[in-house]
Amino acid sequence: GQLAEQFGAWVKFHDEIEVDLLAGRDLFDIRDVASKIADNASRIAVLFHVFENGFGGAVGTETFVSASQIAKWHLYESKRFFSDFSLFSWYYSLFSFFIIFF
Repeated sequence: GQLAEQFGAWVKFHDEIEVDLLAGRDLFDIRDVASKIADNASRIAVLFHVFENGFGGAVGTETFVSASQIAKWHLYESKRFFSDFSLFSWYYSLFSFFIIFF
C-alpha cells in the first residue's frame, strides 16, 4: 500500500546516494554528511507535510520525493562550499609561502 510506496521511495533515494559514497565518486569527500541525507530528507518531508496538512495523516510519497530533491541540492551545495573553501585554503597557503620565502 501507501507505506510500501513511501518506504520504496526512501530506499531508492538512500541507495542512489550510497553509490556516490564510494571512493572516487561524487560524495566520497563528504560521506559523513551524505550518509545521513536520506534521514534528513524524511525530516524535511515531515515538515512539508505538517505545513501543508497539519499534524494528521501520513506523509505522501510525492512530498518525500520533493524533500529528497531539496536535500540533495543542499548536499551538493555543501560539497561545493567545502571544496571551494579547501581551494581557498590552498591558495592562501601558497600565497603565505611566497610572502615568507620571497
